[in-house]
Amino acid sequence: MNIITALNKLGDLETSVAELYEWYADVFAADREASQAFARMGTEERGHARLVEYQRRVAQRSPARTVEVSVDLAEIESTTGKAKSLRASPRAPQVEEAIRDALEIELSAAEAADRAALKQADPQMARGRAARAG
Repeated sequence: MNIITALNKLGDLETSVAELYEWYADVFAADREASQAFARMGTEERGHARLVEYQRRVAQRSPARTVEVSVDLAEIESTTGKAKSLRASPRAPQVEEAIRDALEIELSAAEAADRAALKQADPQMARGRAARAG
């Protein structure tokens, strides 16, 4: 898959996960600890989305824009769909459900796909991403 296409999909994933966590932070406003944890997670995902967008812009301006990378598009789309579906749910989850769902998302192969794609396209860019993502 072309690096630009991959980064577009990964940006959608990061944004969708951020929106889910931000919603959880609102849903659990009465539980200060849970709300703050999800708010921090949402902020981190927004940062990841901005970084993916920056990387996409860099790739568009460089010879890397033609690079083909191997990413599991089905996994990325599945995880994106899960985040969007959870966010669109008419029923607010219990804290335990939200934590379980967040763990599933964070441990999914899709969440690590951006680092793998970037490493294939530009090892130096991937190192910078890993250092910032901590």
